Amino acid sequence: MLKITIDPIECWDEKAERFYYSLDKSYTLQLEHSLLSLSKFEEITCKGLLNRGGEPLSVSETRLYVKCMTINKNVPDAVYDNLTNEHINLVKDYIEKQHTATTVVKKPRRRNTPRKQEGITSELIYCWMVQLEIPFSCEKWNLSRLLKLIEVCNAEQQEPDMMKPKDIMKRNRAINARNKARFSKGRH
Repeated sequence: MLKITIDPIECWDEKAERFYYSLDKSYTLQLEHSLLSLSKFEEITCKGLLNRGGEPLSVSETRLYVKCMTINKNVPDAVYDNLTNEHINLVKDYIEKQHTATTVVKKPRRRNTPRKQEGITSELIYCWMVQLEIPFSCEKWNLSRLLKLIEVCNAEQQEPDMMKPKDIMKRNRAINARNKARFSKGRH
């Protein structure tokens, strides 16, 4: 979870010729980059968020995604208008960070494995969760951690690599030699 504090900004009202603050107080937002926040964003925008082919999020899309990531209840919309570049950079760093120590050895892709992140949407991730019997309660996990769990489950379910014919023949010769030695002892 990422926590960021949004402070009021002092503004100038030209008509009234006075200073005012953009917010009534500071707000500390609790943010989680999760499947749930991803699906909220996709539901509102009807656009994918993961690997957009190099197309960055607009300022309004970034604010919207931060709003979708917010766990706190009853946060005024004006709070998101006070996001600074520093806040946005903190959020981007948090999203890009791996939130797990697990690594998976890459093998050729089989069914249910995360593809290149082109075209990955929340529905596809939910599909993987169903196929791998991962409970939907994991939708609140950090998204990179959930994707790593999917990758691990997939790797564990894959059949072992096929042996090469040369290795099979070598193994069979060793088995035959052991059997011949074992069964030929009592035949003289």
